[in-house]
Amino acid sequence: VLPIEVQNSFGLPSAHAELAVAIWGLVALRLRRPLATVALGLLAFLIGLSRVYRGAHFPLDVLGGFLLGFAVLAAFLLAEPAVARAAGRLHPGTRILAALALSLVAVAASGAVAGADGLWAPDPAWTGDVADLAPVSIEFTLIAGGFGLGLVIGRELERAPRPFRSLAAGTAGTLLGLAILALLWFGVGLVLPDAGLEAAIGVYIRGAAIGVWVLAGAPAVFARVGLLDTGPRNPHHPWKSTG
Repeated sequence: VLPIEVQNSFGLPSAHAELAVAIWGLVALRLRRPLATVALGLLAFLIGLSRVYRGAHFPLDVLGGFLLGFAVLAAFLLAEPAVARAAGRLHPGTRILAALALSLVAVAASGAVAGADGLWAPDPAWTGDVADLAPVSIEFTLIAGGFGLGLVIGRELERAPRPFRSLAAGTAGTLLGLAILALLWFGVGLVLPDAGLEAAIGVYIRGAAIGVWVLAGAPAVFARVGLLDTGPRNPHHPWKSTG
């Protein structure tokens, strides 16, 4: 096997496969359109297959990711109604503090696991000549925790979603949104430390900034530059116009 991509951490399960099933599976369930379900299912499968093709994972890693993705999706669907009702009864500030607390608990738990390995290191026979090994890292927990907090903050700031006024406007908005997102992550990352506590805080804050941008910043900018539909909103589907 000649890998196209070399990873520096464990392979089981494949996070790409897990997230593909969980995210695109949820989108398919929300859309409730057979063609979309087939297309998104194929997309998730191809994402998993690409990890094998690139030599980043064994087939078992991808299968494990798919199964974990289904489990995460099922858990979300079961818990989401009750959690949403409970969160809806809280003050907005309390919701933000709760999201902050939950994200920090996740980071602390991840840090405890990472710190528990002590001086342990993988057997060189497992890793070959892979450099910069990071078999146990809290980076992705920092990203997810910060992003989740940012989504909650963004949800409190933006309560009136609107559709793009045209396909061209949607295309322009998507490109603009992705450009700002890249600037927030990669651009800001260039001026931050790449190791130590400061780096960890920077990763967390950048994740939070992206969450706020996705739910509140981007829609506000799109509205300001005239990319969004200003017609009456559909009361049942506020992201759709009534026209």
